[in-house]
Amino acid sequence: MEENTETSDFLAACDSCGTVFAATITADDRVLPIGARDGCRCGGTSFSRINENDFENPSDTA
Repeated sequence: MEENTETSDFLAACDSCGTVFAATITADDRVLPIGARDGCRCGGTSFSRINENDFENPSDTA
């Protein structure tokens, strides 16, 4: 039996204020911030996945 090694954890931002969280995806494809199950401090409950390729690699700027 093949083991699934793909992780479902990623970065996500609050759609209301932009605060970034570690997040996971639920069985019904909702983005759920880890450690903030009730939502963001601003009251936002909608989150969007962040494309990690949008972040600059520090070694690319040296």
